[in-house]
Amino acid sequence: MKSALIIIDVQNAMLAENPYRHNEMMTAIHTLLSTARQHCIEVIHVRHNTDNGPLQTGSPSWQIANEVAPLAEE
Repeated sequence: MKSALIIIDVQNAMLAENPYRHNEMMTAIHTLLSTARQHCIEVIHVRHNTDNGPLQTGSPSWQIANEVAPLAEE
């Protein structure tokens, strides 16, 4: 069985809402992401999108947060 790390909706628009325990959440995600990359575990980034509004595909708010941005091969 193959393992993967799935990171869901860690987008600029979501983080702009200052989610509960934001710093702890981002630290945990960054730690998981670093560990997965070090162990060659597949990383999958998933984004929520809409046809308009802050999560409109391609908008700055729709982008994955820089702290956990995917590498070219992810």
